[in-house]
Amino acid sequence: MPNNPRSPQDTVRNHHVRGTVREQGTSQPMPGVTVLVKGTTDGVSTDANGRYSLLVLNAPQAKLVFSSVGYKTVERAVGPRGQLPPSGLRKPPA
Repeated sequence: MPNNPRSPQDTVRNHHVRGTVREQGTSQPMPGVTVLVKGTTDGVSTDANGRYSLLVLNAPQAKLVFSSVGYKTVERAVGPRGQLPPSGLRKPPA
């Protein structure tokens, strides 16, 4: 039976991705940031400490989109091991 990348049990392609979103410049954790898998409706909001965790299907090709009102939207590639660089949001120039 071939692996289906939409099947949560496919651990080669699917990864639980965890991280913390911080404001660039102050490094303060950011609660309430929307974290979506690009091109899907799969996503979560960061908790009171800026943390998130979600299952990303077909993770090696996936990108996460981080957005919050008053901040620039940021995209980050997930990569083959479900690892992401630290995510920071910044306010656009005035």
